[in-house]
Amino acid sequence: MTEHCVRHLRGRIDRDKRALGELGGMFRASALTVAVSLSLALVALVNTSVTARALGVEGRGLLASALLVVSLARGLALLGLGEAFVYHGRNGRLTADGRRHLGTALAIVAVVGALVAAAFVPFGPLKTELGVAGITIALAASGAFFDLLVACSRFDPALRIFNWLRALGPILATLSLVVVWVFVALSVETVLALQTVATLCAGMAGYVAISRLLATRSGPLTTDAQLSIPQFLRSGIGFQGIAVLGLFLTHAHMYFVMSVGTLTAFGIYSAAFGLSRMISFIQMSIGSAVFASSAGGVDSRAGASALKAFRLTFLPMILVAGIVAALSPLVTRLLLGPEFDAAAPPLAILAFEAVIAGAAFILGQHLQAVGRVTSVLTRNAFSMIPIILGLVILDASNVVLGMAWLMLTASGLRLTATLFAYHSQHGTEALRLIPSRQDLSTLRTLARGPL
Repeated sequence: MTEHCVRHLRGRIDRDKRALGELGGMFRASALTVAVSLSLALVALVNTSVTARALGVEGRGLLASALLVVSLARGLALLGLGEAFVYHGRNGRLTADGRRHLGTALAIVAVVGALVAAAFVPFGPLKTELGVAGITIALAASGAFFDLLVACSRFDPALRIFNWLRALGPILATLSLVVVWVFVALSVETVLALQTVATLCAGMAGYVAISRLLATRSGPLTTDAQLSIPQFLRSGIGFQGIAVLGLFLTHAHMYFVMSVGTLTAFGIYSAAFGLSRMISFIQMSIGSAVFASSAGGVDSRAGASALKAFRLTFLPMILVAGIVAALSPLVTRLLLGPEFDAAAPPLAILAFEAVIAGAAFILGQHLQAVGRVTSVLTRNAFSMIPIILGLVILDASNVVLGMAWLMLTASGLRLTATLFAYHSQHGTEALRLIPSRQDLSTLRTLARGPL
């Protein structure tokens, strides 16, 4: 009996050590990702401030309309292939010929990105701006190419290529923007063209890096283990379903404000929304590390790590959102100029929305990585209800503030549904919003040094 207890205790200790080691690896990857995200948040802040001051409210609205089309096209064009590449690659089904899968996917998403952008152009203010529309389509194609490379780079759990690649594109674009702004007046066409060139350059560098990574990790596989190109493309369908609903949640509100409100109102709302996204960069970074750590792993153990990451970040980030909300009039005046004073109230609301959405993102990335596609689809569909409600209750007079409140409600529903998806496996512990003593002890252990 005593020997049995000793074996049981040793087994439990070994499991705890493995779990702590995996959590440590995830947090170390998160720390690097957070550092990169912080620099990207500062870069985005410079970009937003420069374009707002250089283009004015209506120019910023036109730019936001073009970037909305680009963002929708980039998301729809990915076809779930980035997640499929990581999922199958981590399970050992792509390492023999992953470069062929990657090249095929890149060609497909670039073409689809251009076609989707061209399809969206006639449904907004771009239909009368042919020069802007042409560059928008080119940016959508290059952006889809780049985004797929960023998504595929999570094949490496350490996220080294992922971090430098996702930093390279925005930094190149913003540096070129600032340099050009010093010498000439900026136009919407110039801003989009600079971003297109920068994205292409970053994409080519990323392709070389990922190809080298795949070459070093290639190895022989049996015929049964290899995933053919058609099988690989079909496997992205489930992940794409998640992406489409995510795109709806991320962009439907922008398209609705653009359609119902004036170009000025859309400029105000898009500026407030853009600033609010800079708050949740820590959660977005941890979510990326959670996906990379969970892919191909054990569901229960990786799920417990995701819950720890959620609890350790939720309340501190809510506090940050409260500070931003309290200072929103000063923030908008300082960063955007007096023309954007009306962006302060929606920024205060969207600051909390960004944090709640970021918390749901951390937990959702684990569910997606371990193949629980139905759970993610269900919670995303559930949180679409408030956005759809906006079609009925909002008009030009209340669309900016009203949509901010509806977005906050949608994120709250999404987080609630995600926590209940964990409840079936992790019990009432999944519903805890504050860190436990064990969570804090784990954090102290990780902080003391490498495992």
